[in-house]
Amino acid sequence: MIYSVGAISRFLLARESQGLRKWGLLRQATLSLRKLEKLALRYPDTEMTKYRMALGMQDFANNEPDAALGKLQNALDLARKSGIGFEQGQAHEYMAVVFASMAQMEEACDCISEAIVAYNTWGAKGKVARLEQQRRRYGWSK
Repeated sequence: MIYSVGAISRFLLARESQGLRKWGLLRQATLSLRKLEKLALRYPDTEMTKYRMALGMQDFANNEPDAALGKLQNALDLARKSGIGFEQGQAHEYMAVVFASMAQMEEACDCISEAIVAYNTWGAKGKVARLEQQRRRYGWSK
């Protein structure tokens, strides 16, 4: 899990950064992604969803939102198949970020709502509270 968190958080930071900082973050994220890829190939049942999410966020960092959404949808499909609610929530949450960056706020709102349902089902009450607060702050309520 540490490699997926490291890769995804660095890809998100790199998207908002410039110059040497951006390239340093992309390099670090790519190193984590390579390690995650090895784990995903060795343990596909537990690591492939995280790997697909990280690939999606790599595309997002590289300003390829449509490719990012495709990979995130694939990750969501894998998470649904495995029944892991927390990973379903993560995939929905990352999709919301991508949709919001494209000014597709209705889709972003739908994804946040789905993330809240998935996290709530999983029992991640703190995550649900944080997303509810974000949704109110950004007006992502229907």
